[in-house]
Amino acid sequence: MTEWKKLAEFNGHTLVEAHPITGRTHQLRVHFSHIGYPISGDGLYGRGEGVCHRLALHALKLTFPLNGNTVTAETAVPDFLKDIMP
Repeated sequence: MTEWKKLAEFNGHTLVEAHPITGRTHQLRVHFSHIGYPISGDGLYGRGEGVCHRLALHALKLTFPLNGNTVTAETAVPDFLKDIMP
C-alpha cells in the first residue's frame, strides 16, 4: 500500500509526495505503474523515457527502526530534479 498526494503538474508530468506503507522493494514503481502513472524514466515498469538521465525518484526523508531506536535521514532535492521541477 502507498499513500500519496499530488503536489504539482508540469510538462505532462506530476510531482507527488508518496509514503510507502508496506516497505516492499520497488513498491512505488509497481504501484504507480499499476494505476497508469509510471515513474518517469522507469524502463522496467514504465516506458523508459524520462525527464532526466535516470529514474526520477528521490527520497527526501527516510525513517526506519534500527536496534530499538528510530533513525531518520534527510537530504535536499538533487540538482538534476531541481532543474526539471516547477
